[in-house]
Amino acid sequence: MKTPALVVISIALLGGIASAEHSTNVAQPEPPRTTLALSEISDAVKPVSATLERCYLDVAADVKGATRLDVKLGIFRKGTVYSVEVVTPGLPAKLSKKVDACVRTAVANLKFPARKADTTAVIPFVFQKTTTPNAGPYESCWNPRGCRT
Repeated sequence: MKTPALVVISIALLGGIASAEHSTNVAQPEPPRTTLALSEISDAVKPVSATLERCYLDVAADVKGATRLDVKLGIFRKGTVYSVEVVTPGLPAKLSKKVDACVRTAVANLKFPARKADTTAVIPFVFQKTTTPNAGPYESCWNPRGCRT
């Protein structure tokens, strides 16, 4: 009588293992996307954005009409940068080369999330110069009788 009891227990255990293997609640990995989201680009560039601004402003701060820097990145599907194009409208060629060299150094080691295909991202920087005459700061006072001038 001991033999049939062992057989029943063995069959019950094997049945439990078989049903666990056929479970449909197993999480499947999400397939990689083909493009980068704006937030992914921003997050990857954020650590070097101050450096990119400094690359431009150190060279172009006194150049009239220089207000824009565009950094075009070619990004492999694995997330590494394979090409960099720096566009600086309004800057003379000699100054553009200085900005280009600085920007290339800053973005050389950027990493982006992996995707199914290569991606091109354009990161624009727009700078505004204001040379408004008599534009503050001003000393001020508050007095119910008025302030002396």
